[in-house]
Amino acid sequence: MAEDRFIAIDGIRMRYWSCGQGEETIVLVHGLGAAADIWTQNIEELAREHRVIVPDLPGFGKSEIPHPSFLPFQYTDFLAKLIDTTTDGPVTLVGQSLGGAVVLDYALRYPERTDRLVLIDSAGLGKEVIWTLRLLSLPFLGELLCHPVRKGVELFFKLAVHNTSAVSEALVDIFYGYCRRPGFKRFFLGLVRSLINSQGVRGDILGEITTNLRKITKPVLIIWGEEDRVLPLKHAYFGARQLPSATMKVMSGCGHLPFLERAEECNRLILQFIGQGHEGVRGQTIDCDIFQGAQSHEEG
Repeated sequence: MAEDRFIAIDGIRMRYWSCGQGEETIVLVHGLGAAADIWTQNIEELAREHRVIVPDLPGFGKSEIPHPSFLPFQYTDFLAKLIDTTTDGPVTLVGQSLGGAVVLDYALRYPERTDRLVLIDSAGLGKEVIWTLRLLSLPFLGELLCHPVRKGVELFFKLAVHNTSAVSEALVDIFYGYCRRPGFKRFFLGLVRSLINSQGVRGDILGEITTNLRKITKPVLIIWGEEDRVLPLKHAYFGARQLPSATMKVMSGCGHLPFLERAEECNRLILQFIGQGHEGVRGQTIDCDIFQGAQSHEEG
């Protein structure tokens, strides 16, 4: 088990895990409503030959809940300061969902500190988003739906997977405990509403990333669950077209959390991607079911 460590960044106490050793560092950035605990099936394998840093973003897990005026793009600032404090040299960033948008913004703002990116069912590549989050963005209705009950937490995670057996009772218990923290409901609704409205992801949030994707020239691996109900597969194809050095893997039988549903395969894909040099040819870095170029395979 990883040991909890804490660091104060801009007055916010953040939890993070640091595991393994190696010349290369992998930073795992979780999605909306999750925390470092969501990566427990990935850390050990990734840390065999690499150093792995796993933070709780402010407001989630055991990290302190920020002031209500907190804005989503501040996550990039927190991530940058954590990386600067805990690592030397460029890092590989693995971002899932909201975490994917954070690492995309990081790569745009700090290209010299970025070695490569892995985007797992990443936000920041399209407007469409699951109906539950759009409902949470609505006044009054969001307050009713966001009441912290264990069944609600279980539903939140089961809507995010294709195979619901991947959502264990232990995982639900962990995140139910986190969402019962004082102030979490107000923070979570505020964050959702700063990211999403009734139509989907807010344009002022999305545009900052999507209009600049071609500037990210580092190698990128896009991993996407074919059955994702939270963010549609067509977002992956958009990212593969826009990012100059992107390779894409679609994982069948998976939803929004392929690293949880098929952890062993996902770990292997990430390690293979890290292990190949920057001189690798687009679309030829991984040994299974790669979509090359993406234009001829576009969905929807």
